[in-house]
Amino acid sequence: MMDKLRDRVNIASYISVLQTLGRFYLLPRLRYIYTERNEPQLLFFGSPLLHTVHVARKSEKSTFIQSFLDLLPSASPKTEVLLIQSPLRERYLNAISRMPKLRLLMTDFKHTDGRLSLGADFMANFAARQTLFYWCLDGNISVAPLPASGFSVSIFHALSYLTFQDNEKTSIAEYTTLFRVGKFPSLRKLDIRLTVDRTPGQPPSPTKLWRDFFKRLRSATTNSFSILNVQIRGSIASQVSFEDLPDLQTIISRQTCFIRSQLPICPGCSIVGLTLLVYKYPA
Repeated sequence: MMDKLRDRVNIASYISVLQTLGRFYLLPRLRYIYTERNEPQLLFFGSPLLHTVHVARKSEKSTFIQSFLDLLPSASPKTEVLLIQSPLRERYLNAISRMPKLRLLMTDFKHTDGRLSLGADFMANFAARQTLFYWCLDGNISVAPLPASGFSVSIFHALSYLTFQDNEKTSIAEYTTLFRVGKFPSLRKLDIRLTVDRTPGQPPSPTKLWRDFFKRLRSATTNSFSILNVQIRGSIASQVSFEDLPDLQTIISRQTCFIRSQLPICPGCSIVGLTLLVYKYPA
Protein backbone atom coordinates (compact mmCIF):
# COMPACT_ATOMS: atom_id res chain seq x y z
CA MET A 1 0.00 0.00 0.00
CA MET A 2 2.76 2.47 0.93
CA ASP A 3 4.65 1.66 -2.29
CA LYS A 4 1.56 2.40 -4.38
CA LEU A 5 0.97 5.68 -2.54
CA ARG A 6 4.65 6.65 -2.97
CA ASP A 7 4.44 5.93 -6.72
CA ARG A 8 1.43 8.21 -7.05
CA VAL A 9 3.14 11.02 -5.14
CA ASN A 10 6.32 10.61 -7.22
CA ILE A 11 4.40 10.71 -10.50
CA ALA A 12 2.50 13.81 -9.49
CA SER A 13 5.73 15.50 -8.36
CA TYR A 14 7.51 14.48 -11.54
CA ILE A 15 4.74 15.96 -13.67
CA SER A 16 4.95 19.22 -11.71
CA VAL A 17 8.71 19.41 -12.27
CA LEU A 18 8.34 18.73 -16.01
CA GLN A 19 5.65 21.38 -16.26
CA THR A 20 7.88 23.92 -14.51
CA LEU A 21 10.75 23.13 -16.88
CA GLY A 22 8.50 23.44 -19.93
CA ARG A 23 9.04 19.76 -20.85
CA PHE A 24 5.69 18.47 -19.76
CA TYR A 25 4.26 17.52 -23.16
CA LEU A 26 4.93 14.00 -24.43
CA LEU A 27 2.86 14.63 -27.58
CA PRO A 28 2.75 18.41 -27.99
CA ARG A 29 0.55 18.26 -31.10
CA LEU A 30 -2.07 15.93 -29.60
CA ARG A 31 -5.58 17.28 -30.23
CA TYR A 32 -7.92 14.46 -29.13
CA ILE A 33 -7.78 11.97 -26.27
CA TYR A 34 -10.21 9.21 -25.28
CA THR A 35 -9.67 7.09 -22.19
CA GLU A 36 -11.45 4.36 -20.26
CA ARG A 37 -8.46 3.49 -18.12
CA ASN A 38 -7.28 4.95 -14.84
CA GLU A 39 -3.51 4.79 -15.45
CA PRO A 40 -0.70 7.09 -14.26
CA GLN A 41 0.59 7.38 -17.85
CA LEU A 42 -2.48 9.46 -18.63
CA LEU A 43 -0.83 12.40 -16.86
CA PHE A 44 1.73 12.69 -19.67
CA PHE A 45 -0.86 13.32 -22.38
CA GLY A 46 -1.64 16.96 -21.79
CA SER A 47 -0.94 19.07 -24.85
CA PRO A 48 -1.00 22.80 -25.62
CA LEU A 49 -3.10 22.00 -28.71
CA LEU A 50 -5.50 19.57 -27.04
CA HIS A 51 -9.02 20.29 -28.31
CA THR A 52 -11.22 17.38 -27.15
CA VAL A 53 -11.11 15.16 -24.05
CA HIS A 54 -13.46 12.18 -23.66
CA VAL A 55 -13.38 10.23 -20.39
CA ALA A 56 -15.52 7.08 -20.28
CA ARG A 57 -15.10 5.16 -17.03
CA LYS A 58 -17.90 3.78 -14.86
CA SER A 59 -15.71 2.70 -11.98
CA GLU A 60 -15.37 4.87 -8.88
CA LYS A 61 -11.59 4.27 -8.99
CA SER A 62 -10.39 7.18 -11.08
CA THR A 63 -7.53 8.80 -9.16
CA PHE A 64 -5.35 9.46 -12.20
CA ILE A 65 -8.28 10.60 -14.33
CA GLN A 66 -9.01 13.16 -11.63
CA SER A 67 -5.36 14.26 -11.57
CA PHE A 68 -5.40 14.55 -15.36
CA LEU A 69 -8.50 16.77 -15.27
CA ASP A 70 -6.85 18.89 -12.57
CA LEU A 71 -3.91 19.48 -14.94
CA LEU A 72 -6.00 20.41 -17.99
CA PRO A 73 -6.68 24.09 -17.18
CA SER A 74 -2.94 24.86 -17.06
CA ALA A 75 -1.48 22.12 -19.29
CA SER A 76 -4.13 22.27 -22.03
CA PRO A 77 -5.82 25.67 -21.77
CA LYS A 78 -7.18 25.49 -25.35
CA THR A 79 -9.43 22.49 -24.61
CA GLU A 80 -12.86 23.30 -26.04
CA VAL A 81 -14.75 20.00 -25.80
CA LEU A 82 -15.03 17.91 -22.63
CA LEU A 83 -17.11 14.74 -22.37
CA ILE A 84 -17.11 12.99 -18.99
CA GLN A 85 -18.91 9.66 -18.55
CA SER A 86 -17.70 8.85 -15.08
CA PRO A 87 -18.86 9.09 -11.46
CA LEU A 88 -18.36 12.80 -10.84
CA ARG A 89 -17.03 14.26 -7.64
CA GLU A 90 -16.69 17.79 -6.32
CA ARG A 91 -13.05 17.92 -7.51
CA TYR A 92 -14.18 17.27 -11.08
CA LEU A 93 -16.39 20.35 -10.88
CA ASN A 94 -13.47 22.44 -9.64
CA ALA A 95 -11.33 21.42 -12.63
CA ILE A 96 -14.19 22.02 -15.08
CA SER A 97 -14.88 25.50 -13.73
CA ARG A 98 -11.24 26.52 -14.32
CA MET A 99 -11.06 25.58 -18.02
CA PRO A 100 -10.74 28.93 -19.83
CA LYS A 101 -11.79 28.03 -23.42
CA LEU A 102 -14.45 25.37 -22.84
CA ARG A 103 -17.25 25.54 -25.44
CA LEU A 104 -18.98 22.16 -25.17
CA LEU A 105 -19.45 20.21 -21.92
CA MET A 106 -21.26 16.88 -21.59
CA THR A 107 -21.32 15.39 -18.09
CA ASP A 108 -22.82 11.94 -17.59
CA PHE A 109 -22.84 11.04 -13.90
CA LYS A 110 -25.67 8.52 -13.74
CA HIS A 111 -23.26 6.16 -12.00
CA THR A 112 -22.57 8.57 -9.14
CA ASP A 113 -23.92 7.46 -5.77
CA GLY A 114 -26.24 10.07 -4.36
CA ARG A 115 -26.79 13.49 -5.85
CA LEU A 116 -24.08 15.85 -7.08
CA SER A 117 -24.52 19.41 -5.86
CA LEU A 118 -23.72 22.35 -8.12
CA GLY A 119 -22.82 24.94 -5.50
CA ALA A 120 -22.69 28.72 -5.73
CA ASP A 121 -18.89 28.73 -6.13
CA PHE A 122 -19.05 26.36 -9.08
CA MET A 123 -21.84 28.30 -10.77
CA ALA A 124 -20.03 31.63 -10.35
CA ASN A 125 -16.66 30.33 -11.60
CA PHE A 126 -18.23 28.36 -14.43
CA ALA A 127 -20.32 31.29 -15.64
CA ALA A 128 -17.16 33.43 -15.69
CA ARG A 129 -15.91 31.25 -18.59
CA GLN A 130 -17.74 33.21 -21.24
CA THR A 131 -17.01 30.71 -24.04
CA LEU A 132 -19.44 27.93 -23.02
CA PHE A 133 -21.86 27.29 -25.89
CA TYR A 134 -23.41 23.87 -25.14
CA TRP A 135 -23.96 22.12 -21.79
CA CYS A 136 -25.51 18.69 -21.29
CA LEU A 137 -26.28 17.51 -17.73
CA ASP A 138 -27.02 13.80 -17.51
CA GLY A 139 -27.61 12.37 -14.03
CA ASN A 140 -28.77 13.24 -10.55
CA ILE A 141 -28.01 16.82 -9.60
CA SER A 142 -29.10 19.47 -7.17
CA VAL A 143 -28.43 23.17 -7.53
CA ALA A 144 -27.76 24.97 -4.27
CA PRO A 145 -29.75 28.19 -3.73
CA LEU A 146 -27.78 31.42 -3.59
CA PRO A 147 -26.31 32.21 -0.15
CA ALA A 148 -27.81 35.14 1.71
CA SER A 149 -24.79 37.32 0.91
CA GLY A 150 -21.57 37.34 -1.09
CA PHE A 151 -22.98 35.91 -4.34
CA SER A 152 -24.97 37.35 -7.20
CA VAL A 153 -26.83 35.60 -10.00
CA SER A 154 -24.44 33.87 -12.44
CA ILE A 155 -24.77 35.03 -16.05
CA PHE A 156 -23.93 32.52 -18.79
CA HIS A 157 -23.51 35.00 -21.63
CA ALA A 158 -22.62 32.60 -24.47
CA LEU A 159 -24.61 29.47 -23.55
CA SER A 160 -27.04 28.73 -26.40
CA TYR A 161 -27.96 25.07 -25.93
CA LEU A 162 -28.82 23.36 -22.64
CA THR A 163 -29.88 19.74 -22.16
CA PHE A 164 -31.13 17.96 -19.02
CA GLN A 165 -31.18 14.16 -18.93
CA ASP A 166 -31.62 12.03 -15.82
CA ASN A 167 -33.19 9.01 -14.20
CA GLU A 168 -35.98 8.50 -11.69
CA LYS A 169 -34.24 10.36 -8.87
CA THR A 170 -34.47 13.83 -10.38
CA SER A 171 -37.57 15.83 -11.22
CA ILE A 172 -38.19 19.20 -12.83
CA ALA A 173 -37.93 20.86 -9.40
CA GLU A 174 -34.14 20.34 -9.26
CA TYR A 175 -33.70 22.19 -12.54
CA THR A 176 -35.98 25.03 -11.53
CA THR A 177 -33.28 26.20 -9.09
CA LEU A 178 -30.74 26.37 -11.93
CA PHE A 179 -32.81 29.12 -13.56
CA ARG A 180 -33.15 30.85 -10.21
CA VAL A 181 -29.40 31.17 -9.62
CA GLY A 182 -28.37 31.63 -13.27
CA LYS A 183 -29.30 33.87 -16.20
CA PHE A 184 -29.03 32.66 -19.80
CA PRO A 185 -29.45 35.65 -22.15
CA SER A 186 -28.25 33.76 -25.26
CA LEU A 187 -30.12 30.50 -24.65
CA ARG A 188 -31.86 29.37 -27.84
CA LYS A 189 -32.81 25.77 -27.16
CA LEU A 190 -33.65 23.80 -24.01
CA ASP A 191 -34.00 20.00 -24.08
CA ILE A 192 -35.56 18.37 -21.01
CA ARG A 193 -35.58 14.57 -20.99
CA LEU A 194 -36.85 13.15 -17.72
CA THR A 195 -37.80 9.68 -16.56
CA VAL A 196 -40.40 11.09 -14.17
CA ASP A 197 -41.85 14.56 -13.88
CA ARG A 198 -41.98 14.51 -10.08
CA THR A 199 -40.36 12.21 -7.52
CA PRO A 200 -42.46 10.18 -5.05
CA GLY A 201 -43.46 12.18 -2.00
CA GLN A 202 -42.63 15.52 -3.57
CA PRO A 203 -44.98 17.93 -1.77
CA PRO A 204 -45.78 20.64 -4.35
CA SER A 205 -48.71 20.03 -6.65
CA PRO A 206 -47.95 19.29 -10.33
CA THR A 207 -49.37 22.67 -11.30
CA LYS A 208 -47.12 24.49 -8.83
CA LEU A 209 -44.03 22.50 -9.93
CA TRP A 210 -44.45 23.42 -13.59
CA ARG A 211 -45.66 26.94 -12.86
CA ASP A 212 -42.51 27.59 -10.80
CA PHE A 213 -40.32 26.09 -13.52
CA PHE A 214 -41.74 28.22 -16.34
CA LYS A 215 -41.65 31.32 -14.12
CA ARG A 216 -37.92 30.88 -13.54
CA LEU A 217 -37.27 29.91 -17.17
CA ARG A 218 -39.04 33.05 -18.39
CA SER A 219 -37.09 35.36 -16.07
CA ALA A 220 -33.73 33.70 -16.86
CA THR A 221 -34.01 33.88 -20.67
CA THR A 222 -34.62 36.51 -23.32
CA ASN A 223 -36.17 36.76 -26.78
CA SER A 224 -33.29 34.60 -28.04
CA PHE A 225 -35.05 31.56 -26.56
CA SER A 226 -37.00 29.84 -29.34
CA ILE A 227 -37.03 26.04 -28.92
CA LEU A 228 -38.32 24.04 -25.95
CA ASN A 229 -38.26 20.25 -26.19
CA VAL A 230 -39.81 18.37 -23.24
CA GLN A 231 -39.96 14.58 -23.00
CA ILE A 232 -40.83 12.16 -20.20
CA ARG A 233 -40.08 8.50 -20.73
CA GLY A 234 -41.82 7.07 -17.64
CA SER A 235 -45.24 7.39 -16.10
CA ILE A 236 -46.79 10.84 -16.00
CA ALA A 237 -48.01 12.18 -12.68
CA SER A 238 -48.66 15.76 -13.72
CA GLN A 239 -51.83 16.91 -15.43
CA VAL A 240 -51.62 20.67 -15.90
CA SER A 241 -53.82 22.87 -18.05
CA PHE A 242 -52.23 25.34 -20.41
CA GLU A 243 -54.22 28.22 -18.93
CA ASP A 244 -52.61 27.49 -15.52
CA LEU A 245 -49.13 28.23 -16.91
CA PRO A 246 -49.07 32.00 -17.53
CA ASP A 247 -45.28 32.17 -17.85
CA LEU A 248 -45.30 29.51 -20.56
CA GLN A 249 -47.82 31.69 -22.38
CA THR A 250 -45.47 34.67 -21.99
CA ILE A 251 -42.52 32.67 -23.35
CA ILE A 252 -44.59 31.81 -26.43
CA SER A 253 -45.69 35.42 -26.88
CA ARG A 254 -42.18 36.89 -26.74
CA GLN A 255 -41.47 35.61 -30.24
CA THR A 256 -41.92 32.45 -32.27
CA CYS A 257 -41.20 29.73 -29.72
CA PHE A 258 -41.39 26.21 -31.09
CA ILE A 259 -42.48 23.75 -28.40
CA ARG A 260 -42.05 20.05 -29.04
CA SER A 261 -43.54 17.95 -26.27
CA GLN A 262 -43.86 14.25 -25.59
CA LEU A 263 -44.92 15.26 -22.10
CA PRO A 264 -48.68 15.36 -21.62
CA ILE A 265 -48.61 17.76 -18.69
CA CYS A 266 -51.16 19.56 -20.84
CA PRO A 267 -53.02 16.43 -22.03
CA GLY A 268 -55.69 18.34 -23.85
CA CYS A 269 -56.24 21.95 -24.73
CA SER A 270 -59.55 23.42 -23.59
CA ILE A 271 -61.40 26.13 -25.47
CA VAL A 272 -59.94 28.64 -23.02
CA GLY A 273 -56.45 27.25 -23.49
CA LEU A 274 -56.76 27.24 -27.27
CA THR A 275 -58.00 30.83 -27.22
CA LEU A 276 -55.03 31.83 -25.04
CA LEU A 277 -52.61 30.05 -27.36
CA VAL A 278 -53.97 31.83 -30.43
CA TYR A 279 -54.02 35.16 -28.61
CA LYS A 280 -50.50 34.82 -27.19
CA TYR A 281 -48.83 33.46 -30.33
CA PRO A 282 -47.01 36.29 -32.14
CA ALA A 283 -48.48 37.48 -35.40
